[in-house]
This record gives sequence, structure tokens and C-alpha cells, in this order.
Amino acid sequence: MELKEGFKQTEIGVIPNDWNLECLGDVAEVVGGGTPSTFTKSFWDGNINWFTPTEIGKHKYAYESERKITKEGLDNCSARLLPTGTVLLTSRAGIGDVAILVNESCTNQGFQSLLANDNSNNEFLYYLISTLKSVLLQNASGSTFLEISPKHVKAIKIPIPPLPEQQAIAEVLSDIDALITSLDELIEKKRNIKQGSMQLLLTGKKRLAGFTGDWETRALGDVAEVVGGGTPSTFNKKSWDGNINWFTPTEVGRYKYVYESERKITKEGLDSCSARMLPSGTVLLTTRAGIGDVAILVNESCTNQGFQSLIANENSNNEFLYYLISTLKSLLVQNASGSTFLEISPKTVKAIRIPLPPAPEQEAIASLLSDMDAELESLERHRVKYFGLKQGMMQELLTGKTRLL
Repeated sequence: MELKEGFKQTEIGVIPNDWNLECLGDVAEVVGGGTPSTFTKSFWDGNINWFTPTEIGKHKYAYESERKITKEGLDNCSARLLPTGTVLLTSRAGIGDVAILVNESCTNQGFQSLLANDNSNNEFLYYLISTLKSVLLQNASGSTFLEISPKHVKAIKIPIPPLPEQQAIAEVLSDIDALITSLDELIEKKRNIKQGSMQLLLTGKKRLAGFTGDWETRALGDVAEVVGGGTPSTFNKKSWDGNINWFTPTEVGRYKYVYESERKITKEGLDSCSARMLPSGTVLLTTRAGIGDVAILVNESCTNQGFQSLIANENSNNEFLYYLISTLKSLLVQNASGSTFLEISPKTVKAIRIPLPPAPEQEAIASLLSDMDAELESLERHRVKYFGLKQGMMQELLTGKTRLL
């Protein structure tokens, strides 16, 4: 393939002419970790951060470790105090996870951390190393558990632009990371507001303007028809791969609405088992293999026997029931029984008593909570969009396909 002008071929691929191919050990000092004896109490519960691999990978920056060691503990093991800005790199138990150290800390021996030299930028290294997980895994070995040695970490070849371009790339990627982080914080805040609103509105502790009528306490079986499910014989091919949605508990709980099931059955399969067609708007309620998960059915469907689904009657609102039932998971689990697996029976589901406001107030509460859900979904869609944009930018910027300088 003919090279684009200004680029050169290297053993790891095509990079710009003014970029260098360097060994990781030539652009950063690689530092391992260690663990003080767990039998010596004076080594532990000090004020020195001591990170383990399970604490790394979720966030860009690492601030405080779960466990801490003392100066005596540090002096009596192979761990070394790492400066702020060190790129923590896990080399076992989740190889290739990275984070940037905010406070002076040390690690256990599951790390080969990187102290950037004068010609490399630690934030640039963070983003670059985060794309090399598969390369790190390929270089790992071990019979008990996989681990990548310091020698192999140091020998990994990476493309390195001039320092000003490293800094520019890191700045652009840090900006989009900051945007994603701000969205995460806003999503968490909105979720907390929604949870607080549910606790108040669904119990009547807080009333919406204009509503003063008394609430009733009713059995769930009095406000909705409770319907179980079933499974056609798996030995009869004619029962499967039809056009009837057939939900299982693992498909419910992540989203408010469910549209299409993973597996489908035929009319023959439906007629041959205890499953029943459920109308649009049914509240699916899992009663085994994850008791208490709920979703609202968008299309006419049926379920397996892991459900006791709720078809709201004329005096109850299905969206209100969805939100109310979602707060009762612990109660449903407490009422479950079984030796092989926990399950809650239809009789028990029907007997559960719930607070029920008049129908107009049910609708108003459901509408308000639905608006909150819609706002959360919009924010989450934006987060997915920005995360995808970041991935594309990393692919372009960290290979030199797109230049900033």
C-alpha cells in the first residue's frame, strides 16, 4: 500500500514522519509495587495510600486507596512511594487498567506503573496505554494467573509525537473526558432527585398541588390481574422461532419499557403451554431469578414462568404501578421461598398491600416521574454520544491520522 505523504511505515503501523517509535521503558520509568506482611499490625492502617488492581480502571484519576499502610510497612516491602502524576498500570488481575495518581501513593505488586520522563507527557501516556490492553494481554504469561513482567512492559513499542503535540492531544482528550464526567455527575444527581421524589410521592408523604383526597391501602390482586407465564417444550421445534415475543427474567429490569424479546415462540408453542398473551401496557414483574425487576410491555407478548405480571384494572394506572412496584423489591424478596431457588408465588403477590391514591393522582405522579425518566434517558444518550466521539478521537489522534499541530 502506498504511504500517504508525511507518514512512514513502522513495525506497529503507519505513523507521521516526525513521530518516533519508542520502547515504553525509554519514555517512562517502570516501577513495581509490593505488600507489607499482613501478620504485622504496625505495617497497616497508616496514612500512605496503597492501591490494588481492583481499585483501578473505572476513573481517570486515583485519589484515595481503600487500604493504607504505615511508613514502617512501606520500608519493609518492595513498594515504592510514587509521585503525583504517575500512570498506574495494572499488570495482573485485570491487566491493562490505567489511572493517573493524584496524591503520592504506593501500590501492591499487581502494577508496573509509569513515571513519565522529561520528553513524555503523563496524560498522553494515560490515553495511549488505555488503547493497548490487547497488546499487554498478548505479552502476559503465567500458570496460576496471567501477569506481564516489567521486562515485557518496558519493551512494548509505542508511537510518540513531539512533546508539544503530546500535550495538545492530552488536552483535547481531557476536555471531552471532563464533559463526560460532568454528565455522569448530572445523571447521578438527577437519579438521586428521582429516588427522593419516588420515596415522597409514592407514599403520600408529599402531595402534588391540587390533590387532597384520601389514599386507600389495597391488595395488589385487587388493583391488577396477576398473570403467570410458561415455557413450550424445548424438544418441539414447531414451538420456537415464531413471531410471538416470549420474555425471560434476564431481559427485564434494565429499561422501563421492553419491546422485543431475545427468543420468540409460535402460536403452536403458546397454545401448548401455560403462557398467556399479555396486552401492551402490562407491568412485567419477575418472581424468580432476580425477584422484583419490572418493566412495561410495549408490544403484545408472553413470558416464561419466572413472572407474575400485572394487568392494571380500570381504577389503577399501569405507569404508577410500575414505579410503585419498583420500590418493593426488598419486600418481594422477603416474601419469597424455595429450596432450589427463591420464588414468590402468585398468591403472595396478590396479597401484597400497596398505598393507592385516586386515579387522577396516580396519573399525575406517574407523569411527573416519567418526565424525570425522559430527562435521564436524554442525558444518558448524550453520554453515549460523547463517549463514542472520544473513542473516535483517540483512534485518530493517538495514531497521528489527525494532527493538532
